[in-house]
Amino acid sequence: MRASPLFATLVSPSPERAHELAHGIERPANQEAGDLVLSMTLEQYFATLARTIDGPAAGREQSDPIVLQWLVNSAEEEACTTTLRNGVLVYVPGKDHFAGTPQTVIKLTREVLNGLMYGPKGFKDAFDAAVRDGLVQIPEGKQDYADTVFGYLTASDPSFPIVAPTGEGATATQG
Repeated sequence: MRASPLFATLVSPSPERAHELAHGIERPANQEAGDLVLSMTLEQYFATLARTIDGPAAGREQSDPIVLQWLVNSAEEEACTTTLRNGVLVYVPGKDHFAGTPQTVIKLTREVLNGLMYGPKGFKDAFDAAVRDGLVQIPEGKQDYADTVFGYLTASDPSFPIVAPTGEGATATQG
């Protein structure tokens, strides 16, 4: 039995396929994925944020949960609650009755929320700038709660080598 042409194409060695192994991983020119953010539900958006939480630091430093209620205006108003508890950011649509009373309520449009994801200096700085510019409403004296949560967000490295070469001839380095 002969291998299919597709199989032969997938497994045959070629210089183009081995470029990352020989020259390392190159940083993408544009690290934003705005189209992706625009298509996310709130749950997907906050799940993306949750993956960037420095869980060990947050768990070690925050003995009490921090509860943020979000009111997001788009075609219709959506409400959700995020809770930083035990180093994990938990999303619940609507009110999280288990988490208790929110420390603060954050009001913003979906467009502003989408823009926070790719602030040039990170989510926390983009959030603080949006509050200063009046694009995000948060009760006076309550921003520290949000800043504490956002302070645990870490930046992801888009050139992270998911599979690193090993063995003889492995010369890949990060870009």
